[in-house]
Amino acid sequence: MSNFQEPKKQFEIPTEVFMDFLMTNGYLGKMKMFDVIELSKEDGYVRIPNLPTLTKEMILASLCSTKLSFTDLEEYLDNIVVMKSLIDLGIETPPLHKK
Repeated sequence: MSNFQEPKKQFEIPTEVFMDFLMTNGYLGKMKMFDVIELSKEDGYVRIPNLPTLTKEMILASLCSTKLSFTDLEEYLDNIVVMKSLIDLGIETPPLHKK
């Protein structure tokens, strides 16, 4: 038996997926893009680093100005996986518009 443990893979998701999650939760408004992407909502805004992928720490920092939690994001990602599985099995049809 070995004492070696594989390092835990760091959580990362594409920024586009995180932006979709925020937009699904009402953060639409005007989008400003520089070093930081800013999405607004009537009761606040969220700033996202303008990078191809985001770590858990970056996401948590972005979510601190919202009423959303990391658990909300995880549930959103789980739903995407389930919908993709249903589409792959032919049980559900894909959305009419593609990104």
